[in-house]
Amino acid sequence: MKKLTEFLKKPHLPWVIHKRLKRLKNAYFFYRNQVANLKRKHGTEISIVFICGYHGDTGGTIAIASIANLLSRYYSVSFCSYLASNYNRKLSSRVKITRGHLPESDIYICDASCDHRTLQAMRASGRNIIVSCHGLPDELHGMEPAYLRQTLNLATRVHFVNEIQQRAFQLDENKVAIIPNTSAAIPKTRTTNNIGTVGNLDEPRKGAAETISAGLLSYADEIHLWSTSSDHWSLDSPDRVKPHHWENDKQKIYNSFDVLVFMSTQETFGLVVIEAMSAGVPCVLRRLPAFEAYADCPGVVLIDSQTPEELAEIINGLLQHKDDYRKTMREFFDAHYSGEAILREWQSLIQSLLTAQEVSDSGH
Repeated sequence: MKKLTEFLKKPHLPWVIHKRLKRLKNAYFFYRNQVANLKRKHGTEISIVFICGYHGDTGGTIAIASIANLLSRYYSVSFCSYLASNYNRKLSSRVKITRGHLPESDIYICDASCDHRTLQAMRASGRNIIVSCHGLPDELHGMEPAYLRQTLNLATRVHFVNEIQQRAFQLDENKVAIIPNTSAAIPKTRTTNNIGTVGNLDEPRKGAAETISAGLLSYADEIHLWSTSSDHWSLDSPDRVKPHHWENDKQKIYNSFDVLVFMSTQETFGLVVIEAMSAGVPCVLRRLPAFEAYADCPGVVLIDSQTPEELAEIINGLLQHKDDYRKTMREFFDAHYSGEAILREWQSLIQSLLTAQEVSDSGH
């Protein structure tokens, strides 16, 4: 009866209504972007068009939207989209959302699920295509491995976010550019005694159950789960476990807790880690090959043990000393994952493709 009472106290929207509201919100941002770009005139900047086959709410779409937003500071960037696309909420007004015909462009950036006919037509006309891949050969993308391989074969250059992908795919090094993801720095303005985890937590591989088990043994006041569509997490401890739906306001997320506990079993990058880093939030991570790049960051602890008691001890230590890591974590983020640092790497890649194109054209 107590569990039922706690459930009824919370407001619940039917999933169908929640989905429709999200689509309406996406449509609003689509039209807002159209209005913002009505009078905007693009000069002689290098043009870049994004074409993506998948428009859902995942870390991959957040990462690609971040690339588009970043490049729009320096280039003329367009993004092929539609009214209900989740990308509409993630794109800056500097990125021109287009639908219908494919705009002419100097560079095309596609996701790994992009339609092969589109890619083949662009390659046949000599276009420069960067395919941004965020998965592994057989995992983390929801596609047939053969389809993914063909996508990468059609690319002029393949963008990976981590060296582990290059080792897994074993592509020619001249075809690959490894550039980490980036995130807008998140200004944390609230201090708590809470822990949290972020991601599609309805997927077991994200490790929410492990986070909760350790968190309940720790001194944390609350355990925040961003994001999940399920309320079952909080039934046993509603006073401490706080599930939330998907949230686009990153400041709201990272203001709710002071230590990120991310026990995912499989990642190629871990966007939530650099988000937490930018906010100066210490992190406890399962030791994965993809997370080795974060080992040198103060406040990041990689853990091999899956014992809740040991994990709880580490959580307690980071909660106690959380303020000591704020400055150094933000400095590490600025040096390695900030927009300025990652923009330089993208500029180098784009310039190398344009230079190769000029050499090829002059040869004809």
